[in-house]
Amino acid sequence: TVDVEEFQSLVVSTDEEKIKHANGTIVNAYTKNYKTYINVGIDNKIISFLKENTSSVYATLWGHGGVGKTATVQHVIETLCSDTYKTFDYIVFFSAKDRFYNYYKGEIESISERISSLSQIICYLNKIVFGQESYEKRNILSYEGKIFIAIDDYETFSENEKKSILDFINEMNINHHKVVITTRSAFLITGVEIQSSELDKKCTIDFLKQIIKNEYPTFSLFSLEDNLNDPNIVNKIHLITSGRPLFILQFASLMVQAG
Repeated sequence: TVDVEEFQSLVVSTDEEKIKHANGTIVNAYTKNYKTYINVGIDNKIISFLKENTSSVYATLWGHGGVGKTATVQHVIETLCSDTYKTFDYIVFFSAKDRFYNYYKGEIESISERISSLSQIICYLNKIVFGQESYEKRNILSYEGKIFIAIDDYETFSENEKKSILDFINEMNINHHKVVITTRSAFLITGVEIQSSELDKKCTIDFLKQIIKNEYPTFSLFSLEDNLNDPNIVNKIHLITSGRPLFILQFASLMVQAG
């Protein structure tokens, strides 16, 4: 067999709001936060929840900032869209992220376009699924197909909105709806718990090597082999980055620039 990357996420049709994939899954148009996905070991847990769990409508993916929660959920969406058979009729990704860490500049930057309320979520769902802008939740709750909703950075909602969103989710039908929430806060865990953790030393180095191959293909990994096999240097890299993929990305960027 031969893997042909262009065929893995074959798009049948698209417009400004949504994309229909070859297996029939329709996804809203959103911006990916990664160029090439590097597995951090939790995507299979999410897929298992979405396909096999019959006891809970929703799951919480939690962990510190920079451990790959957003990228993992987006990769899971890509995986579902490239499956031979359709699991969900519609997949809608919402980002409540109000800031992000620019690892090229080493600065935290604000995000202006974000979801901040339940009413926005309901209106956008109605627009994607039913083609109409409405703040009524009735059609969503009574939908007889299957919808997967991902809500990223749940902790940025106000306390009142958090409660309203959970009340809305609790009204959903497990046979037709699945929801995955991502959050940095361990106090906001609801539904099935999926933890995203920092990488250990070995995985940190493996992740670093993969970043260099993907992002800086002209940089010679061979020249680093002795360094990356030195336990003292491995310990320092792990200490500096805390094993967080975001900081490993930054470390790789600085290393390639400064040597």
